Amino acid sequence: EYFEALVEYGQAKKESKRQELFKKILARRNHSAFAKINPALSKYYQDFRYPLIRNALMACDFRGDYEMLSNFIYPTIPAGQLKTYIDNLYAWGLVIKQPSGRYTVTQRFIEPPATLMEQVRQLNREWILQAAEALMKLPAEKRHMSTMLLSVTPETCKTITRKVEQFRQEIWNIAQQDSDEPSCVMQLNMQYFPRSKTRNHE
Repeated sequence: EYFEALVEYGQAKKESKRQELFKKILARRNHSAFAKINPALSKYYQDFRYPLIRNALMACDFRGDYEMLSNFIYPTIPAGQLKTYIDNLYAWGLVIKQPSGRYTVTQRFIEPPATLMEQVRQLNREWILQAAEALMKLPAEKRHMSTMLLSVTPETCKTITRKVEQFRQEIWNIAQQDSDEPSCVMQLNMQYFPRSKTRNHE
């Protein structure tokens, strides 16, 4: 049913139908593809380097060359620190070492339990701050960042909110269905929030 809803969503032409199917997709999202992190491992979400390194292991052939991994990650993490992070990820069961010597993740996707929402919020804040750094340090051809200030009605505000969430879900589906082996780590931020109070119409 979940797969059929995805197909219908991709083929639907009417916006009302797409919204209906989108709600169905969210309601039936298959959580079996995700690993639930034990709340005791909250340290993973308290330091942005853990998710960054774990994703980097999916995109590079790491077999213990910490200098190579250090140069692969942006921003760079010193090789000496990387070993501690890798050791912890291994101890937590998020990373394993294959017989070939390559380190790989045990689950492609993970999600935090509800008890870690505050840690996740702080992590999101850190990633947003890093996006500001990327704006200044990365050349335009390697990034896409733009800002719009919109004056809209409450109804249009809600419509844009739905569109943003639909876009997020579409990007997530593309990443999930990517069958090729990853070769890089990308960060996508979406910020959409009020910059004023709402005026009451009399």
